[in-house]
Amino acid sequence: MFTPYTPTRTLRSEKKNLLAKPRTKLKTYGDRAFTFQGPDDDDGKAKKAASTPTEPTTRLKSRLAEPKYSGVNSSSSTRLKQLDTTDNKRINSRPPTSTYGSGRGRVGMAVGKPGEESSFTMRRREEHQREEAEQMDRLRQTVESRLRVTLPDNLAEALRDGVVLCHLANQIRPRSVGSIHVPSPAVPKLTLAKCRRNVDNFLDACRKIGVDQEQICGPQDIFDEKGITRVALTVAALVAIGTNPKQSAV
Repeated sequence: MFTPYTPTRTLRSEKKNLLAKPRTKLKTYGDRAFTFQGPDDDDGKAKKAASTPTEPTTRLKSRLAEPKYSGVNSSSSTRLKQLDTTDNKRINSRPPTSTYGSGRGRVGMAVGKPGEESSFTMRRREEHQREEAEQMDRLRQTVESRLRVTLPDNLAEALRDGVVLCHLANQIRPRSVGSIHVPSPAVPKLTLAKCRRNVDNFLDACRKIGVDQEQICGPQDIFDEKGITRVALTVAALVAIGTNPKQSAV
């Protein structure tokens, strides 16, 4: 029923013990016949057995991995493997990330002492506020004693229009401010332009009287409540010249 496959010329397949396949006319019936399917299945098993490697797969993997250190002698490759082992041990011996980070945080807190810094900053802030309050009290006492008036609680708002400052400059040096815009019953609040003229006239009077330029505040310091400390320094320098006229440059 089956005949061995014998090629007409020398081929590699003649040593594989294959079976000859008969010719068929119809694929629907001829290819399904046992005389054709038998040799076909047997030939497939023979090819599969021939393609199976004789050595285990682990040996194949080791051979594929060997060219990794191509061009390196055996002693160098051994040294590289030892270095890799040492690095792995060093990495494994490190403490966990959370413990290492927490340790550094505790050390930083012990060295930096943020609690003491915050208390120091609070003391500095309290001292600064105390100095500002003392300056405001001295400014209020100076203006009220010189002009014989009583200023409202909001001192910065009372000095913003420049009227009180111009009167203070005239009290120190008469006619140092030529014109002063004052509110009237019809217009109880001055416009911004008139307030700026009063402030500029006061600053010009301070320069004429002899106040040092570094001690003279700016117009914005008078309009802004945060610059009231600069205004207090300017008034103190102006009063000091009025008390000791020899300091005046005029």
